[in-house]
Amino acid sequence: MPLSKEELERYSRQMLVPGIGTAGQEKLRAAKVAVVGLGGLGSAVLNYLAGAGVGELGLADHGGVELSNLHRQFIYGTAEVGGLKTALAAAHVSALNPHVKTNVREGWLEAGGLEEFLSGYDLVADCTDNFKTRAAINRACFGLKKTCVFGAVSRLEGQVAVFEPHSGPCLECLVPGVAGLPSRSPEEAGVTGPAAGATAALQAAEIMKLIL
Repeated sequence: MPLSKEELERYSRQMLVPGIGTAGQEKLRAAKVAVVGLGGLGSAVLNYLAGAGVGELGLADHGGVELSNLHRQFIYGTAEVGGLKTALAAAHVSALNPHVKTNVREGWLEAGGLEEFLSGYDLVADCTDNFKTRAAINRACFGLKKTCVFGAVSRLEGQVAVFEPHSGPCLECLVPGVAGLPSRSPEEAGVTGPAAGATAALQAAEIMKLIL
């Protein structure tokens, strides 16, 4: 199905970029990306991917928006404190770009459920904030041979990596025993909004490059 007139106008600026064009935009529309964690990283990653026209986004998280989230999680508003992040994120994506389909998974994703959820997507964005969950995502991606674009942020710095377990090392290769490492959440270590935003932007850029 060719891009509609509205889609051609919506994506016109990015389609001017060499390597995107109509063919690239159709690749983005056909892509499916799972975003695990809808906090400072995930909320910005899904914003960029939805804006870029990635056709289907899986949104996974648990729990509600807290007032202390709002300095870095800009898709949520003050009036939405207490609401479920998954539902609010899906509503935000729909308002931003009605061409993007969302699938919501609310609650903790245990090992079996995680593989089941991720199996339906081409790429995985790990936007979580603790090593136990990161290790579980890594194991699931290894088993499913899914490429994972990893992001982490703390204080004034962030990290981004692309792990392709079917052709190269995974997170466990880089950090053996990662599941047992102590995690310092934003509530403990602190985090700044610009650091989260910059890291998420790099994650989204890597995902777009992989799709294209």
